[in-house]
Amino acid sequence: MATVDIDDTVEMIGGFGTITDERFRQVQRVHGKLVASWLCQGMTPPTSSLSTGFRPIRTETQDPAILRLAYDRAEALRPGLPPVRWTYDTSEVTGEQIAADVAGSLME
Repeated sequence: MATVDIDDTVEMIGGFGTITDERFRQVQRVHGKLVASWLCQGMTPPTSSLSTGFRPIRTETQDPAILRLAYDRAEALRPGLPPVRWTYDTSEVTGEQIAADVAGSLME
């Protein structure tokens, strides 16, 4: 299972250049329901946790205060999440390194 952030979700449906405010609100609701549903299912396969410090550098997403609020909410949920097999700080490793590590571990 993989989840993506809201910017990636918007990019999947055409990007910020074409999205209306109402469509963005719909994407937010769908994205939130997807993540909530995933968290409520209880995970049996190996899971991982990706983290990075707060960096409000995206210009596509609303203002930095909204990003900060979302980041803080996600961080507040972290202690209650199920245990994970792998934990990565994305400011220290690349996506390719993470994928290779996880794939290698699953092949053992």
